[in-house]
Amino acid sequence: MTSRGRGRRRRRGGRSARGRVGSSGPLRPSDRERRPPRRRAVRVVRAIMAAMLSRWLRPALFGALVLACACGDDDAPDPDAGPEDAAVADAAPDAPLPDGPRGDVLRVPESERWVLPTLEQPVYVLRTEAGVPHVYAATERDLRVVQGFLLARDRYFQIEAGRRLAQGTLSELMGDAALAADQASRGEGMRRVAERLVSLLTDEQREVYEACREGINAYVQAVKERRADPPSELRVAAPVLGARNAGMLMQPLSLEDVVAFAAVPVYQLGFESKDLRWAEVADEVATAFPDDALRRGGVQEDIFANVRPIHPVSSAAGFGLETDASGFLPDAFPSPGARPAALPGLRAARLPVERSMFARHLARVRAFERRVVGPRGDDFGSNAWAVMGDRTEDGATLLAGDGHLPLSIAPLFYQLGLDTSVFGEGETTLMGLFFAGIPPMAVGTNGRIAWSQTYLRGDVTDWYAEELVLDAEGAPRATRFMGEERPLVAVAETYEIADRPALGSVGRTETWTRWETFDGRPLTAIEGRVVTADATPGAGETLVNVGGEYVIPEDVDEDGVVSAISFDFAGFDVSNLLRALQGFNDADTVGDFREATRELVTYAQNLVAADVQGDVYYGSYNAIPSRVYLPRESEGGPWVEGADPRGLLDGTRFRGFTIPLGDDGLPDEGRCEGDEYQCLVPFEEWPAALSPARGFVLTANHDVANITTDGDFFDDPYYLGGPWNNGYRGATIQARLMELAEAGEASAEAMAALQGDHTSVLGLQFAPRLLEVIDRAQELAAGSPAPGAEGRLADLYAAHAARVDEVEARVRAWLERGAPAASGVETFYAAPSADERADAVATMLFNEWWRRLYRAVFDDEDMGFAFRPDAPTRITRALHDLWRGRGAANPAGLASWDAATEESAFFDDLGTEGTVESSDEVALGALVTALEHLESAPDPERPGVGGFGTASMEEWLWGLRHLVQFESIVSDFIGDEPSFALLASGFSITTETLPLAEGLEEDDPRATLPWFPRPGDLFNVDAAHWDYDADHYWYSDGPVMRMVIRLEEGAVSGVNILPGGNSGRTDSPHFADQAALWLGNETVPLRFHVEDVVAGATARETYAPE
Repeated sequence: MTSRGRGRRRRRGGRSARGRVGSSGPLRPSDRERRPPRRRAVRVVRAIMAAMLSRWLRPALFGALVLACACGDDDAPDPDAGPEDAAVADAAPDAPLPDGPRGDVLRVPESERWVLPTLEQPVYVLRTEAGVPHVYAATERDLRVVQGFLLARDRYFQIEAGRRLAQGTLSELMGDAALAADQASRGEGMRRVAERLVSLLTDEQREVYEACREGINAYVQAVKERRADPPSELRVAAPVLGARNAGMLMQPLSLEDVVAFAAVPVYQLGFESKDLRWAEVADEVATAFPDDALRRGGVQEDIFANVRPIHPVSSAAGFGLETDASGFLPDAFPSPGARPAALPGLRAARLPVERSMFARHLARVRAFERRVVGPRGDDFGSNAWAVMGDRTEDGATLLAGDGHLPLSIAPLFYQLGLDTSVFGEGETTLMGLFFAGIPPMAVGTNGRIAWSQTYLRGDVTDWYAEELVLDAEGAPRATRFMGEERPLVAVAETYEIADRPALGSVGRTETWTRWETFDGRPLTAIEGRVVTADATPGAGETLVNVGGEYVIPEDVDEDGVVSAISFDFAGFDVSNLLRALQGFNDADTVGDFREATRELVTYAQNLVAADVQGDVYYGSYNAIPSRVYLPRESEGGPWVEGADPRGLLDGTRFRGFTIPLGDDGLPDEGRCEGDEYQCLVPFEEWPAALSPARGFVLTANHDVANITTDGDFFDDPYYLGGPWNNGYRGATIQARLMELAEAGEASAEAMAALQGDHTSVLGLQFAPRLLEVIDRAQELAAGSPAPGAEGRLADLYAAHAARVDEVEARVRAWLERGAPAASGVETFYAAPSADERADAVATMLFNEWWRRLYRAVFDDEDMGFAFRPDAPTRITRALHDLWRGRGAANPAGLASWDAATEESAFFDDLGTEGTVESSDEVALGALVTALEHLESAPDPERPGVGGFGTASMEEWLWGLRHLVQFESIVSDFIGDEPSFALLASGFSITTETLPLAEGLEEDDPRATLPWFPRPGDLFNVDAAHWDYDADHYWYSDGPVMRMVIRLEEGAVSGVNILPGGNSGRTDSPHFADQAALWLGNETVPLRFHVEDVVAGATARETYAPE
């Protein structure tokens, strides 16, 4: 059902602030801005030429891109700008400056002067280290105008791309290349959420967002009039998109546009496809190993159903509020016992929908998630903790937070200070991190409290298997529910596709219908024949578009049902989330902070807060359905078939949930009695901790309330989500905080050091097991081993004795030094010692052995499916249990335990008929394979991948293979479109941007590395986790900030760093300056008090009214 119409290499370090001259118009800079460097443009041209030779780009696009790099003068600020308007000058430049903070601010030398005509009074911005702006205004409105201008000046593309993603209008900018993304965004409900957020704004909020909008639009107008530098992304892309300059691609934003950006974090923090992936795995597990009882039991019970973490760390003691009276003092590394075999786990079940439709749908939803969140790496999550004032060295309360998210460029957060107390009588005093398009601060401090957050893994999204009814023309008409046909609601979506000849996009308007169920759940997949947009349906057929896929609905698998998939999302009932965030900004105590969280809906985060009174708080409340309408097999048992919220719910029996809001805008817990689909998990029963007996609170994406630490997923009062990770990061942090809190020695410096902990926790656990295997092989080789497994182990060792002995010595010494996962590579940010180089070799050996070990154990069974969606967590948990399950009497209670070998059947290699391998053989064989790989040649096409091309282990430095990537956010929005791929690379931070060292010779292994050597490996506090499925050790998820705040009345201080810079403009000195510090785990001061800001100020900008 469609109607389609046609219409028409930079150096490290900063540069001094550049002056500006005034000009006519609403915004007037004071001195001519210098032309940006052209070297990056030259590199882009060279890259594009190479791509053309590879036939990646069409000739028309090549010409347009050359034009983009060669005729940037259309974007340059106008050299003939008029003289500064007299009204802009200081009222009395020779008058004495006032005493106190105001005079201190004004004494900082002025570097820039701007006119923002909607201001009521002058506003001053002091720049401190790394160009961090601190805004001083007399009124809240003026404060927000300048905030909007600064955000747009440094992060315009981030704002523009985010709001277009939320509204489903990327194709209005990029043409056909973005149409499928727009259809997916609208199909997944982002536009619906964005519109709801606007409708919930209070009058006071509208004033704030209108002011912010005015500041953003002032920047847009300045670019259009060539009085300000344009966004780098649009500057380069303008000719490709058919514009003479970037300003032609920019337009003033409406209030709806600005607020729409907030829908992006709503989806980032709540929406997920985990249920779909669980359903996929459950389907495969249900039919795995039909003729092998041990492996069948193993994959179902030991792996799929096993939710018990390796380290049973929990953020709260249980459901409800934990306080100092709870006496909950968890052990850091308790010894796990046997897993009871009778515990109910996750249920293996067949897919209730047509398989090819499900597979395509899952791929589309995953692609949508990548656009919204970025590529979520393994061990996705964050760290946050707070220490009570009476447990620190000087009585100050401490908060630390490092969010682990995609290390995108520009970074997720923007560091900013806001103040209305110095030049006015306002109460706004904020310093911290902001989302680029949202006025309230996301994490940071107001001087009275400080807060941070981590990913909850809460379940606020439910997916449904539907039975679709078609009309006479083959179009969707209804779904079946409780034996009845319930009519669908048709929603017409109109798309304006830009005319972009260089990209082969013809300008036009297209209108497509999408459908929602009777209770408002969007249909996101329909069984049918996949076709192209211009296909001609046959008689009784209709071409439909579902989330970017063109389908003619029909019963493909001939089971008598046309299946479909729908979903419900708490975001469709989102509360005034922006008011809740403002409540965080305004809170005086952690108690106030907790009250502000009552308004949260779909904000699925663990929250940690601290205040100047010395108290700390942990909570994770966000209103979610209690799901009492989903029947279970027994009380405290698993859900019945079709009712498990972790998979596909039966849409013919269960409808969507509702998060009811009261007149005060808060989730209303009183609606449950009349409608169980409106029942909520009560606020007072959510897991939380307020100044607990242990003296600190902690969250690191581990269990929130001891839900899974007993191995039973079903015996708790409510279902919240999960399962969670294995607790490695949490256990490391907890052990250190216990030491510091008990001794009263916690300090800001100790918190920052803990954030930079690179200990190989996996090495500490598994490297001793490798040494045990080597010891046993040595003993057998020196004696008379029995035929069979012992003899094979002895022979394998004897064939590689010298190399294995060297590994043993290196790994043993590494463990004696605490198993630091060192890089060992000398760079501008690291100067490794001899011990650190030795540790780097051992780290390389261990990680390569670990990778070869889990593949040797599970690849012969083709077991990859069983570990999704959290492969690192589940593979590590499985190997942990299989290893401790070796021995007589099945010590770990394994379903795969073989009485003949007294260990799991998974250790045997199915590819060797007639031979049953032992775990020791597999472990030593994995080491031999690892050594062979490390000695092999490097990948000639991909520097930083492959072996080292030498037998000398001294050269096998971990940092030469373990590289961190800082990729542009442009990549998240363009998908796989090759026409834009090279554009994206120009906005990333690579070793061309920040050379690793000066004067590298061609044969130096560092010379060709595209990314940056880093310490750390799997499950470190300072996240550096490589991808289990990849053939390299690169990573692109990690700390998007490393923030530590010390709270004391009248003496607030702290540090922070971003993985990039505050500016997204590639010509800015603050594009990559913080990345250079981040790489070395260095920070810049987080300056809160005006006297501290003035002491660190490098320049002052003045923003004046007309």
